Parts: sequence; C-alpha cells; structure tokens
Amino acid sequence: LRHNISYYKGTKLPKLKDRVWIAIEIAKGMQYLHSIGILNKNLKLENIALNTKWEVKIIDFSLAQKLKNFNFPQKIEMEGNWKYLA
Repeated sequence: LRHNISYYKGTKLPKLKDRVWIAIEIAKGMQYLHSIGILNKNLKLENIALNTKWEVKIIDFSLAQKLKNFNFPQKIEMEGNWKYLA
C-alpha cells in the first residue's frame, strides 16, 4: 500500500484524513466480504492496492475461506502472518 501511494502521489505519504479514509474503505471491503460469507484470513498492508482512481482493492485471497453458512465459526485454525493477527 505504501508503495502504491508513493507511486501515484510522489514520495510523500497521504495526509491523516486520507489515511483514515483508506482505512474506512478497507473496513467497508471487509464488511462486504463478511456479508457474503468470505473470511480473508490474510489482510495486511501488502494485500491492499489502490488503483489510479484511488479505489481501495483487497487482494490476495489465497488463504480465504468461503463459509457455507454465514455464522462465523468459533474456532478457525491460524493461517497467515502472526504480526497482523487481530
């Protein structure tokens, strides 16, 4: 994400209000995925992209899990990166 931002805006990171907006867009994307029963399981900065219109895209669904029912399981085996575990 940092690379994508610097690529489109020069070398400076965006202002705080822009970073907050990006975070909100990521949350909206995750909310949508959860509403259709998809667990990403690998959300981290490297898996967020911005296109030329500054639309936020969640990428890399290699660890994603599609749930048959929309009740999220109580226990999920750990996959992905421990640094980003929330």
